[in-house]
Amino acid sequence: MPAVMDSTKSQHPSSSREGDRKVTQSWNPCPRSARCTPSVRYRVGAFLMLGFANVYAMHVNLSVGLAVMVADLTVMRGGKEVQVI
Repeated sequence: MPAVMDSTKSQHPSSSREGDRKVTQSWNPCPRSARCTPSVRYRVGAFLMLGFANVYAMHVNLSVGLAVMVADLTVMRGGKEVQVI
């Protein structure tokens, strides 16, 4: 025997009946059964951006450190060498 549908019930969860004040439509564009993660293309792009930022930060850090290491910070006072830190 086929199932009989009640015509008073709603067919779609986001629709509402007269007198029903509850809104069931969600702001989330992804259905609950799907995973809402960015595609591999965007994930790889984000990791590349972070990687290049890391390389740039290391470049700046080593450039400053190298300049400080090779700088001569000794000062002559009264014929004697005095190291200034």
